[in-house]
Amino acid sequence: MKALLPLLILCAGLSLLRAEVVIHEVPYTLGPSAFLEGDHVEIEEVYATRGDFEPGDVVVVRGHYQLESHQEAIMLLTVTQTRGDGKTQLKTGQKLYLESGSGPFELRIKIPAEGYLHLGFYPIANGNPYTKGCGSLYIGTKEQMKAIKDWDLQKRLTDD
Repeated sequence: MKALLPLLILCAGLSLLRAEVVIHEVPYTLGPSAFLEGDHVEIEEVYATRGDFEPGDVVVVRGHYQLESHQEAIMLLTVTQTRGDGKTQLKTGQKLYLESGSGPFELRIKIPAEGYLHLGFYPIANGNPYTKGCGSLYIGTKEQMKAIKDWDLQKRLTDD
């Protein structure tokens, strides 16, 4: 039995390493939003490990988009940070290339810092696609969205 113990411990450790993150559908509140004419995002489902939309929470957002203002854009799921350096390292699953038209989307993020979860469209044609967008929508808990309810996102839009 003593000889089997190290093997059992090793097997248990490997099982933990291979374990997938468990997510479940969570309640959410839509916050401030602004889109250029013809652009739109419809959130249909939000899944998360915890649903508090705080650092470490893994969040998956599913829905449909409509892009008419530009021929192509990038859709990003990021966090507008309230603490930290504000820099974002994009991970696999946070970015989707869009062409004019409509379709389904699924984006995911492991929230890296304190802040507010943000879904945005950024036109590819304007050089740096992350300076001004053609659409923005915030998602979070009721309390989080209440804290930013007065944010004016119109000034962040561009039709260039």
